[in-house]
Amino acid sequence: FTKKDLELSCEALLEQIMGTDHPKRRQLSLRMLRKLLKRHANVHGYLALALESLVNKGFPVMLRNWSVDVFRLSFLFDGLADFFGELMTNLNIVPRIAKAMVRELDLAARVVQRRYRIYRERCRPAWAGVPFDVRMRRKLVQNMDLEDCNKKWRRMHSMAFGGVLPVDVTQAYLRLLGQLTDKDVVSTGYRENRLELAQSSGLIRVLLCLRDHQYRFLALRVLANLSKQSATLAELLKGSVGFTLCDCLHDADDAVLSRTLEVLDSIAQKAAIYSDVNSPETLESEISLN
Repeated sequence: FTKKDLELSCEALLEQIMGTDHPKRRQLSLRMLRKLLKRHANVHGYLALALESLVNKGFPVMLRNWSVDVFRLSFLFDGLADFFGELMTNLNIVPRIAKAMVRELDLAARVVQRRYRIYRERCRPAWAGVPFDVRMRRKLVQNMDLEDCNKKWRRMHSMAFGGVLPVDVTQAYLRLLGQLTDKDVVSTGYRENRLELAQSSGLIRVLLCLRDHQYRFLALRVLANLSKQSATLAELLKGSVGFTLCDCLHDADDAVLSRTLEVLDSIAQKAAIYSDVNSPETLESEISLN
């Protein structure tokens, strides 16, 4: 094959992955793309150049740009993580995944915050010495901010997927996070990926996935990688990961039970090493120094 033939083949396979509604056709196209990556160096260079635009397309900033077509790119990233893990890390993809997984939770929290601020202002007595126009201007800004959040909420839930991530997309995101936080896949940037995920709101979504059996094993893999790094221990303990993991001990699946015990053992060992019996509150400072 010539270089042009390989590039045309990659474009055709990418169109199939991003444009088809059939999972089998998508999996077959992804499998063929992986074979081309293993056999031809030109394909690796072509996809490396196109990856940045694909990441920007797969994680749009504006809410109106989210669609089913965007979600299909999650399967592409999941299938190419072992080839381009380092490049994805340089493109800062982990915070984007975390933000995508908590879009609904984040927007709901913003709506509640705006409503509470307006309620608090209504209950507060008039400020002495504050001009009337200043108070009205502040009230107008708060109402406009709340209306903007309400419009985003209604727009999100008016989409075809109802504002909720599809099951297969959530699984693809969890598999991708599991690979990007794995030392064997990302040899140099895995520490940064673990720390970014632990310090972001994406950790909340991963912990919530433990309650659902269809996400549990994938979420446990992510937590197993996070628990191997001392710098993430404080964030895991703040998220009450121990209580959530204890609920997984009742799972009938032996693989889930084994992975749960592995995560609990790793967290317990690091907590025992870095905690001070006489001063437990110094745990976080000791970890940050380490």
